[in-house]
Amino acid sequence: MSNDNMALLATASYVDFQDINNIPKALTKEMSNEQAKKFTDTYEIIAHQPNTASGYSGTIVKNKYFT
Repeated sequence: MSNDNMALLATASYVDFQDINNIPKALTKEMSNEQAKKFTDTYEIIAHQPNTASGYSGTIVKNKYFT
């Protein structure tokens, strides 16, 4: 994995995916439009768990080019 992709995923880890149906809007709150486009072109969100009572949240992403 390239450093660019690692940096993109690191930035995406801070995105608030409360509205899972509007991913580009959520992404552009933490990154540039160009970075958001690269993320949506490269990755697919498989699952998202919003904050639980204990504060846990998690998002599973998949690279669209790898099966």
